[in-house]
Amino acid sequence: MRAWLHRSSSVLCFLNPCRGAAEQPTPFDASPIEGLHFLIGDHLAPGHPTFKDQKLPMVEFPSGVTRPIWESDNPEQQGIIHLFGEMDLPLADTRDEAYERAKKIAEAVGYEVSKHETNGLVLVGQTPHEFLLVKYDDQSRQISDIEVLDFEQWQQPVHPGHRLMTDEIREQLPELYANEKIGLEAIAPVKYFTPDSNWTWYASEFDGEDRFFGLVAGFEVELGYFSLSELQSVRGAMGLPIERDLYYEPQTLQQLLDKHRKERMEQTTQAERQQREPLTMARITRIAREFLLKTGRHLPVVIIEGDRRTDMILVEDMPSTHEERAQEMARMGFTMAKRQDVGKLQQMVLVTEGWLSVATEDRPAQTPPSKDPERVEVLVINQIDVPKREYKLMLLEIIRDDDGKIQDVRPHKSMEESEGMDAESPLLDALLMGYLAAQDPPKD
Repeated sequence: MRAWLHRSSSVLCFLNPCRGAAEQPTPFDASPIEGLHFLIGDHLAPGHPTFKDQKLPMVEFPSGVTRPIWESDNPEQQGIIHLFGEMDLPLADTRDEAYERAKKIAEAVGYEVSKHETNGLVLVGQTPHEFLLVKYDDQSRQISDIEVLDFEQWQQPVHPGHRLMTDEIREQLPELYANEKIGLEAIAPVKYFTPDSNWTWYASEFDGEDRFFGLVAGFEVELGYFSLSELQSVRGAMGLPIERDLYYEPQTLQQLLDKHRKERMEQTTQAERQQREPLTMARITRIAREFLLKTGRHLPVVIIEGDRRTDMILVEDMPSTHEERAQEMARMGFTMAKRQDVGKLQQMVLVTEGWLSVATEDRPAQTPPSKDPERVEVLVINQIDVPKREYKLMLLEIIRDDDGKIQDVRPHKSMEESEGMDAESPLLDALLMGYLAAQDPPKD
Protein backbone atom coordinates (compact mmCIF):
# COMPACT_ATOMS: atom_id res chain seq x y z
CA MET A 1 0.00 0.00 0.00
CA ARG A 2 1.31 3.47 -0.85
CA ALA A 3 1.85 5.63 2.21
CA TRP A 4 -0.15 8.62 0.96
CA LEU A 5 -1.04 11.53 3.20
CA HIS A 6 -3.88 13.58 1.70
CA ARG A 7 -5.11 16.80 3.22
CA SER A 8 -8.08 14.82 4.52
CA SER A 9 -7.51 14.19 8.26
CA SER A 10 -9.47 10.93 8.11
CA VAL A 11 -7.08 9.54 5.49
CA LEU A 12 -4.15 10.78 7.55
CA CYS A 13 -5.33 8.94 10.66
CA PHE A 14 -5.99 5.78 8.65
CA LEU A 15 -2.55 5.68 7.10
CA ASN A 16 -0.48 6.95 9.97
CA PRO A 17 -2.54 6.92 13.20
CA CYS A 18 -1.43 9.01 16.18
CA ARG A 19 1.59 10.51 14.37
CA GLY A 20 0.09 13.22 12.20
CA ALA A 21 1.17 15.99 14.51
CA ALA A 22 4.83 15.00 14.22
CA GLU A 23 5.01 15.38 10.45
CA GLN A 24 7.02 18.40 9.30
CA PRO A 25 5.12 21.09 7.34
CA THR A 26 5.83 21.65 3.63
CA PRO A 27 5.27 24.66 1.32
CA PHE A 28 2.45 22.71 -0.35
CA ASP A 29 0.29 21.90 2.73
CA ALA A 30 -2.38 24.42 1.72
CA SER A 31 -1.81 24.24 -2.02
CA PRO A 32 -4.80 23.71 -4.38
CA ILE A 33 -2.69 21.72 -6.87
CA GLU A 34 -4.82 18.96 -8.36
CA GLY A 35 -3.46 15.47 -7.66
CA LEU A 36 -1.22 16.67 -4.81
CA HIS A 37 -0.51 14.16 -2.06
CA PHE A 38 2.33 13.36 0.29
CA LEU A 39 4.45 10.29 0.92
CA ILE A 40 5.16 9.70 4.60
CA GLY A 41 8.87 9.42 5.22
CA ASP A 42 8.51 7.05 8.20
CA HIS A 43 6.62 4.61 5.95
CA LEU A 44 9.14 4.84 3.14
CA ALA A 45 12.19 4.16 5.30
CA PRO A 46 11.27 3.32 8.90
CA GLY A 47 13.94 4.45 11.31
CA HIS A 48 16.00 6.30 8.67
CA PRO A 49 16.97 9.75 10.10
CA THR A 50 16.73 11.46 6.69
CA PHE A 51 13.04 10.62 6.32
CA LYS A 52 11.96 10.77 9.98
CA ASP A 53 8.81 12.88 10.39
CA GLN A 54 9.06 14.01 6.74
CA LYS A 55 6.28 14.46 4.19
CA LEU A 56 7.34 14.21 0.56
CA PRO A 57 5.09 16.21 -1.82
CA MET A 58 3.99 14.33 -4.95
CA VAL A 59 1.62 15.08 -7.83
CA GLU A 60 -0.41 12.36 -9.53
CA PHE A 61 -1.43 13.24 -13.08
CA PRO A 62 -4.56 11.96 -14.91
CA SER A 63 -2.54 9.18 -16.61
CA GLY A 64 -1.58 7.80 -13.19
CA VAL A 65 2.04 8.96 -13.49
CA THR A 66 3.29 10.37 -10.19
CA ARG A 67 6.22 12.75 -9.87
CA PRO A 68 7.82 14.66 -6.94
CA ILE A 69 7.21 18.38 -6.71
CA TRP A 70 9.76 20.77 -5.20
CA GLU A 71 9.47 24.32 -4.00
CA SER A 72 10.40 26.98 -6.58
CA ASP A 73 12.05 30.34 -5.95
CA ASN A 74 9.37 31.80 -8.21
CA PRO A 75 5.86 31.43 -6.66
CA GLU A 76 4.26 31.86 -10.10
CA GLN A 77 5.72 28.49 -11.15
CA GLN A 78 3.68 26.76 -8.37
CA GLY A 79 6.53 24.30 -7.86
CA ILE A 80 9.09 22.31 -9.84
CA ILE A 81 8.15 18.87 -11.18
CA HIS A 82 11.05 16.39 -11.11
CA LEU A 83 10.62 14.36 -14.31
CA PHE A 84 13.86 12.33 -14.40
CA GLY A 85 17.61 12.81 -14.02
CA GLU A 86 18.42 16.50 -14.51
CA MET A 87 15.07 17.25 -16.19
CA ASP A 88 13.08 19.46 -13.78
CA LEU A 89 10.38 21.79 -15.14
CA PRO A 90 7.89 24.25 -13.55
CA LEU A 91 4.37 22.98 -12.99
CA ALA A 92 2.97 26.30 -14.24
CA ASP A 93 4.23 27.09 -17.72
CA THR A 94 3.21 27.13 -21.38
CA ARG A 95 4.38 24.44 -23.76
CA ASP A 96 6.71 26.75 -25.70
CA GLU A 97 8.24 28.32 -22.59
CA ALA A 98 8.79 24.86 -21.13
CA TYR A 99 10.42 23.78 -24.40
CA GLU A 100 13.05 26.52 -24.11
CA ARG A 101 13.81 25.49 -20.52
CA ALA A 102 13.97 21.80 -21.42
CA LYS A 103 16.17 22.46 -24.44
CA LYS A 104 18.82 24.18 -22.29
CA ILE A 105 18.87 21.23 -19.89
CA ALA A 106 19.01 18.73 -22.77
CA GLU A 107 21.93 20.50 -24.43
CA ALA A 108 23.85 20.59 -21.15
CA VAL A 109 23.52 16.89 -20.24
CA GLY A 110 22.88 15.10 -23.54
CA TYR A 111 19.11 14.58 -23.37
CA GLU A 112 16.71 15.08 -26.30
CA VAL A 113 13.61 17.24 -26.42
CA SER A 114 11.10 17.85 -29.20
CA LYS A 115 7.68 19.41 -29.60
CA HIS A 116 4.71 17.08 -30.16
CA GLU A 117 1.53 18.30 -31.85
CA THR A 118 0.28 21.60 -30.39
CA ASN A 119 0.55 20.98 -26.66
CA GLY A 120 3.18 18.36 -25.92
CA LEU A 121 6.89 17.87 -25.30
CA VAL A 122 8.72 14.60 -25.83
CA LEU A 123 11.58 14.26 -23.35
CA VAL A 124 14.23 11.58 -23.80
CA GLY A 125 16.87 10.82 -21.17
CA GLN A 126 19.57 8.15 -21.03
CA THR A 127 17.43 5.05 -20.39
CA PRO A 128 14.17 3.69 -21.87
CA HIS A 129 12.44 4.66 -18.59
CA GLU A 130 13.37 8.29 -19.17
CA PHE A 131 10.99 8.68 -22.11
CA LEU A 132 8.03 10.98 -21.39
CA LEU A 133 5.30 12.93 -23.13
CA VAL A 134 4.49 16.05 -21.11
CA LYS A 135 1.22 17.75 -22.09
CA TYR A 136 0.38 21.39 -21.39
CA ASP A 137 -2.81 23.43 -21.08
CA ASP A 138 -1.62 26.79 -22.38
CA GLN A 139 -4.79 28.57 -21.26
CA SER A 140 -4.25 27.68 -17.63
CA ARG A 141 -0.43 27.71 -18.08
CA GLN A 142 0.08 24.33 -16.46
CA ILE A 143 1.20 20.76 -17.07
CA SER A 144 -2.05 18.90 -17.73
CA ASP A 145 -0.69 15.34 -17.92
CA ILE A 146 2.45 13.21 -18.13
CA GLU A 147 2.67 9.90 -19.96
CA VAL A 148 5.46 7.33 -19.90
CA LEU A 149 6.04 6.35 -23.53
CA ASP A 150 6.73 2.87 -24.80
CA PHE A 151 10.15 2.99 -26.40
CA GLU A 152 9.17 0.56 -29.18
CA GLN A 153 5.59 1.61 -29.87
CA TRP A 154 5.96 5.40 -29.72
CA GLN A 155 5.16 6.93 -33.11
CA GLN A 156 8.26 9.12 -32.96
CA PRO A 157 10.90 6.68 -31.68
CA VAL A 158 14.44 7.83 -31.10
CA HIS A 159 16.68 6.53 -33.84
CA PRO A 160 18.92 3.79 -32.40
CA GLY A 161 21.93 5.55 -33.87
CA HIS A 162 21.28 8.51 -31.55
CA ARG A 163 21.83 6.23 -28.55
CA LEU A 164 25.55 6.81 -28.21
CA MET A 165 25.97 4.59 -25.16
CA THR A 166 24.20 1.35 -24.25
CA ASP A 167 24.82 -1.43 -21.75
CA GLU A 168 26.02 -3.64 -24.60
CA ILE A 169 28.63 -1.07 -25.66
CA ARG A 170 29.82 -0.67 -22.06
CA GLU A 171 30.45 -4.41 -21.92
CA GLN A 172 32.39 -4.36 -25.20
CA LEU A 173 34.74 -1.50 -24.31
CA PRO A 174 37.79 -2.29 -22.13
CA GLU A 175 38.78 0.07 -19.33
CA LEU A 176 41.17 2.95 -20.00
CA TYR A 177 44.79 1.79 -20.43
CA ALA A 178 43.71 -1.87 -20.68
CA ASN A 179 45.06 -2.09 -24.25
CA GLU A 180 48.46 -0.48 -23.67
CA LYS A 181 50.35 -3.74 -24.21
CA ILE A 182 48.77 -4.42 -27.60
CA GLY A 183 48.81 -0.79 -28.77
CA LEU A 184 47.45 -0.29 -32.29
CA GLU A 185 46.29 -3.91 -32.45
CA ALA A 186 43.48 -3.01 -30.03
CA ILE A 187 39.97 -3.40 -31.44
CA ALA A 188 37.70 -0.34 -31.67
CA PRO A 189 34.22 -1.85 -31.26
CA VAL A 190 32.19 1.34 -31.72
CA LYS A 191 32.16 4.17 -34.27
CA TYR A 192 30.58 7.63 -34.01
CA PHE A 193 30.24 10.13 -36.86
CA THR A 194 28.75 13.47 -37.83
CA PRO A 195 26.19 12.98 -40.64
CA ASP A 196 26.67 16.57 -41.88
CA SER A 197 30.49 16.76 -41.83
CA ASN A 198 33.50 14.45 -42.09
CA TRP A 199 34.41 13.87 -38.44
CA THR A 200 34.59 10.29 -37.12
CA TRP A 201 35.43 8.86 -33.69
CA TYR A 202 36.39 5.22 -32.97
CA ALA A 203 36.41 4.16 -29.30
CA SER A 204 38.74 1.39 -28.10
CA GLU A 205 38.69 2.11 -24.34
CA PHE A 206 36.20 3.68 -21.92
CA ASP A 207 36.42 4.74 -18.28
CA GLY A 208 32.85 3.61 -17.66
CA GLU A 209 31.53 7.14 -17.23
CA ASP A 210 32.53 9.69 -19.85
CA ARG A 211 36.06 9.39 -21.23
CA PHE A 212 37.08 7.38 -24.31
CA PHE A 213 40.42 6.61 -25.89
CA GLY A 214 40.56 5.82 -29.58
CA LEU A 215 41.05 7.20 -33.07
CA VAL A 216 39.68 10.55 -34.22
CA ALA A 217 39.49 11.42 -37.90
CA GLY A 218 38.81 15.16 -38.10
CA PHE A 219 41.19 17.90 -39.18
CA GLU A 220 43.87 15.26 -38.68
CA VAL A 221 43.83 11.48 -38.22
CA GLU A 222 45.09 10.96 -34.68
CA LEU A 223 44.89 8.88 -31.53
CA GLY A 224 43.66 10.57 -28.38
CA TYR A 225 40.97 11.04 -25.77
CA PHE A 226 37.42 12.28 -26.28
CA SER A 227 34.32 12.30 -24.11
CA LEU A 228 30.78 10.96 -24.31
CA SER A 229 29.33 14.24 -23.03
CA GLU A 230 31.07 16.14 -25.83
CA LEU A 231 29.74 13.74 -28.45
CA GLN A 232 26.23 14.14 -27.04
CA SER A 233 26.36 17.94 -27.08
CA VAL A 234 28.24 18.73 -30.31
CA ARG A 235 26.29 19.49 -33.50
CA GLY A 236 27.58 19.46 -37.06
CA ALA A 237 27.48 22.17 -39.72
CA MET A 238 23.72 21.68 -40.27
CA GLY A 239 22.90 21.28 -36.58
CA LEU A 240 22.60 17.48 -36.72
CA PRO A 241 23.65 15.41 -33.69
CA ILE A 242 26.46 12.88 -33.72
CA GLU A 243 25.32 9.31 -34.44
CA ARG A 244 26.56 5.82 -33.74
CA ASP A 245 27.23 3.75 -36.86
CA LEU A 246 24.92 0.74 -36.52
CA TYR A 247 26.53 -1.06 -39.48
CA TYR A 248 30.16 -0.57 -38.51
CA GLU A 249 32.27 -3.74 -38.36
CA PRO A 250 34.93 -3.48 -35.61
CA GLN A 251 38.53 -3.13 -36.76
CA THR A 252 41.89 -2.58 -35.08
CA LEU A 253 43.22 0.93 -34.53
CA GLN A 254 46.02 0.17 -36.99
CA GLN A 255 43.53 -0.85 -39.70
CA LEU A 256 41.49 2.31 -39.12
CA LEU A 257 44.60 4.47 -39.04
CA ASP A 258 45.80 3.04 -42.35
CA LYS A 259 42.35 3.33 -43.90
CA HIS A 260 41.86 7.01 -43.06
CA ARG A 261 45.40 7.99 -43.95
CA LYS A 262 45.05 6.31 -47.30
CA GLU A 263 41.80 8.19 -47.91
CA ARG A 264 43.49 11.46 -47.01
CA MET A 265 46.39 10.69 -49.32
CA GLU A 266 44.01 9.99 -52.17
CA GLN A 267 42.12 13.22 -51.52
CA THR A 268 45.22 15.39 -51.29
CA THR A 269 47.73 15.81 -54.11
CA GLN A 270 51.43 16.10 -53.45
CA ALA A 271 51.35 19.77 -54.38
CA GLU A 272 48.51 20.45 -51.92
CA ARG A 273 50.44 18.69 -49.15
CA GLN A 274 53.48 20.86 -49.86
CA GLN A 275 51.34 23.97 -49.74
CA ARG A 276 49.57 22.96 -46.51
CA GLU A 277 49.53 25.80 -44.03
CA PRO A 278 52.13 25.23 -41.30
CA LEU A 279 51.02 25.01 -37.67
CA THR A 280 52.19 28.47 -36.68
CA MET A 281 51.10 30.46 -33.64
CA ALA A 282 48.96 32.63 -35.94
CA ARG A 283 47.13 29.58 -37.30
CA ILE A 284 46.64 28.03 -33.86
CA THR A 285 45.31 31.36 -32.60
CA ARG A 286 42.86 31.64 -35.50
CA ILE A 287 41.53 28.09 -35.04
CA ALA A 288 41.21 28.46 -31.25
CA ARG A 289 39.39 31.79 -31.64
CA GLU A 290 36.94 30.40 -34.20
CA PHE A 291 36.25 27.34 -32.05
CA LEU A 292 35.63 29.42 -28.92
CA LEU A 293 33.26 31.79 -30.74
CA LYS A 294 31.35 28.86 -32.23
CA THR A 295 31.02 26.66 -29.14
CA GLY A 296 31.21 29.13 -26.27
CA ARG A 297 33.95 27.23 -24.46
CA HIS A 298 37.40 25.75 -25.02
CA LEU A 299 38.55 22.79 -22.98
CA PRO A 300 42.31 22.59 -22.35
CA VAL A 301 44.03 21.11 -25.41
CA VAL A 302 47.55 19.72 -25.85
CA ILE A 303 49.01 19.56 -29.39
CA ILE A 304 52.18 17.63 -30.19
CA GLU A 305 53.59 18.08 -33.70
CA GLY A 306 56.24 15.82 -35.21
CA ASP A 307 57.67 15.50 -38.70
CA ARG A 308 55.32 12.57 -39.39
CA ARG A 309 52.04 13.77 -37.96
CA THR A 310 50.34 15.93 -35.35
CA ASP A 311 48.49 14.56 -32.31
CA MET A 312 45.98 16.40 -30.12
CA ILE A 313 44.41 15.52 -26.78
CA LEU A 314 41.66 17.17 -24.71
CA VAL A 315 42.44 17.64 -21.02
CA GLU A 316 39.01 17.41 -19.43
CA ASP A 317 40.00 17.36 -15.75
CA MET A 318 42.77 19.91 -15.26
CA PRO A 319 43.90 19.84 -11.58
CA SER A 320 43.44 22.95 -9.48
CA THR A 321 47.00 23.48 -8.17
CA HIS A 322 50.06 24.31 -10.27
CA GLU A 323 52.04 21.38 -8.86
CA GLU A 324 49.28 18.91 -9.73
CA ARG A 325 48.96 20.41 -13.22
CA ALA A 326 52.67 19.96 -13.85
CA GLN A 327 52.44 16.34 -12.72
CA GLU A 328 49.45 15.79 -15.02
CA MET A 329 51.35 17.32 -17.96
CA ALA A 330 54.37 15.08 -17.33
CA ARG A 331 52.16 12.01 -17.11
CA MET A 332 50.34 13.00 -20.30
CA GLY A 333 53.61 13.56 -22.18
CA PHE A 334 54.88 10.16 -21.08
CA THR A 335 51.63 8.43 -22.14
CA MET A 336 51.47 10.16 -25.54
CA ALA A 337 55.08 9.24 -26.29
CA LYS A 338 54.39 5.59 -25.44
CA ARG A 339 51.18 5.37 -27.43
CA GLN A 340 51.97 7.32 -30.57
CA ASP A 341 54.87 7.93 -32.91
CA VAL A 342 54.73 11.48 -34.30
CA GLY A 343 58.27 11.22 -35.56
CA LYS A 344 60.93 13.78 -34.68
CA LEU A 345 59.39 16.20 -32.20
CA GLN A 346 58.86 19.70 -33.65
CA GLN A 347 56.64 21.64 -31.27
CA MET A 348 54.22 21.40 -28.36
CA VAL A 349 51.21 23.66 -27.72
CA LEU A 350 48.92 24.08 -24.70
CA VAL A 351 45.63 25.98 -25.06
CA THR A 352 43.67 26.79 -21.89
CA GLU A 353 41.11 29.27 -20.59
CA GLY A 354 42.07 31.38 -17.59
CA TRP A 355 42.08 34.74 -15.85
CA LEU A 356 44.67 37.51 -16.16
CA SER A 357 45.61 40.19 -13.64
CA VAL A 358 47.64 43.07 -15.08
CA ALA A 359 49.87 45.12 -12.80
CA THR A 360 49.16 48.86 -12.55
CA GLU A 361 50.32 51.68 -10.30
CA ASP A 362 47.54 50.84 -7.85
CA ARG A 363 47.74 47.07 -8.21
CA PRO A 364 51.03 45.17 -7.66
CA ALA A 365 52.14 42.48 -10.07
CA GLN A 366 51.79 39.81 -7.39
CA THR A 367 48.01 40.27 -7.10
CA PRO A 368 46.36 36.90 -7.94
CA PRO A 369 43.45 37.10 -10.42
CA SER A 370 41.07 35.65 -7.81
CA LYS A 371 41.57 38.82 -5.73
CA ASP A 372 41.58 41.28 -8.61
CA PRO A 373 38.16 42.82 -9.40
CA GLU A 374 39.61 44.10 -12.69
CA ARG A 375 40.79 40.68 -13.83
CA VAL A 376 40.35 39.73 -17.49
CA GLU A 377 39.08 36.42 -18.89
CA VAL A 378 41.55 35.10 -21.46
CA LEU A 379 42.40 32.18 -23.70
CA VAL A 380 46.05 31.29 -23.10
CA ILE A 381 48.12 29.70 -25.90
CA ASN A 382 51.60 28.48 -24.97
CA GLN A 383 53.95 27.16 -27.66
CA ILE A 384 57.44 25.68 -27.56
CA ASP A 385 59.66 25.07 -30.58
CA VAL A 386 61.32 21.90 -29.31
CA PRO A 387 64.53 21.83 -31.45
CA LYS A 388 65.24 25.51 -30.75
CA ARG A 389 63.77 25.55 -27.22
CA GLU A 390 62.01 28.80 -28.08
CA TYR A 391 58.77 29.74 -26.29
CA LYS A 392 55.83 31.85 -27.41
CA LEU A 393 52.76 33.10 -25.53
CA MET A 394 49.51 34.45 -26.95
CA LEU A 395 46.72 35.91 -24.79
CA LEU A 396 43.25 36.32 -26.31
CA GLU A 397 40.80 38.41 -24.30
CA ILE A 398 37.30 36.93 -24.08
CA ILE A 399 34.54 39.57 -24.32
CA ARG A 400 31.08 38.60 -23.00
CA ASP A 401 27.74 40.41 -23.00
CA ASP A 402 25.54 40.97 -19.95
CA ASP A 403 24.06 37.49 -20.36
CA GLY A 404 27.47 35.83 -20.35
CA LYS A 405 27.48 35.01 -24.06
CA ILE A 406 30.82 35.42 -25.84
CA GLN A 407 30.70 38.40 -28.22
CA ASP A 408 34.33 38.59 -29.32
CA VAL A 409 37.74 37.01 -28.79
CA ARG A 410 40.68 39.30 -29.59
CA PRO A 411 44.36 39.66 -28.75
CA HIS A 412 44.91 41.18 -25.33
CA LYS A 413 46.40 44.68 -25.38
CA SER A 414 49.63 43.28 -23.91
CA MET A 415 50.20 41.34 -27.16
CA GLU A 416 52.24 43.54 -29.47
CA GLU A 417 52.70 40.97 -32.22
CA SER A 418 50.33 38.51 -33.88
CA GLU A 419 52.83 35.72 -33.25
CA GLY A 420 52.77 36.36 -29.49
CA MET A 421 55.49 37.23 -27.04
CA ASP A 422 58.43 35.29 -25.63
CA ALA A 423 57.44 33.61 -22.37
CA GLU A 424 58.44 30.28 -20.88
CA SER A 425 55.79 27.76 -19.81
CA PRO A 426 56.47 25.45 -16.84
CA LEU A 427 53.55 23.27 -17.91
CA LEU A 428 54.98 22.76 -21.39
CA ASP A 429 58.35 22.02 -19.78
CA ALA A 430 56.68 19.30 -17.72
CA LEU A 431 54.92 17.92 -20.81
CA LEU A 432 58.19 17.81 -22.74
CA MET A 433 60.05 16.24 -19.81
CA GLY A 434 57.49 13.45 -19.58
CA TYR A 435 57.57 12.89 -23.34
CA LEU A 436 61.36 12.68 -23.48
CA ALA A 437 61.47 10.41 -20.42
CA ALA A 438 59.33 7.86 -22.26
CA GLN A 439 61.61 7.96 -25.30
CA ASP A 440 64.82 7.65 -23.31
CA PRO A 441 64.07 5.86 -20.03
CA PRO A 442 66.77 6.01 -17.35
CA LYS A 443 69.26 3.16 -17.37
CA ASP A 444 69.82 0.94 -14.36
